Amino acid sequence: MGEMAKNQYEVGYKKPPTTTRFQKGRSGNPKGRPKKAVSREGFMEGALDKLVDLRDGDKVRRLTRRRAMVELWGREAAGGSLDAIEALLNLHKTGPKRAGQPSPIIQFLNKDGTVRKPQK
Repeated sequence: MGEMAKNQYEVGYKKPPTTTRFQKGRSGNPKGRPKKAVSREGFMEGALDKLVDLRDGDKVRRLTRRRAMVELWGREAAGGSLDAIEALLNLHKTGPKRAGQPSPIIQFLNKDGTVRKPQK
């Protein structure tokens, strides 16, 4: 091994050529870390938090799917649908999933937890 110029060095084990080293501005992991798998609860939360348009008479309101479901169940429950009443009561029993938010169905229940009679 003779004398080497200042900008050259011996290429060998654990000494790669300078042209194949990591280049500035280029990631060593271009694809990045794989995305985390979404849980069933996370998937449902994401699906229920999307916005939809709900027609209320001649007005259109923009609500989350979660709120729109509760609104529609409330309308059906006021009309006497036992399935809607049961769905609302089950939702009220489990409580809101987000801390600090009031239950969205309080307006359909009396203080003792019974369902209000629909007003004619």
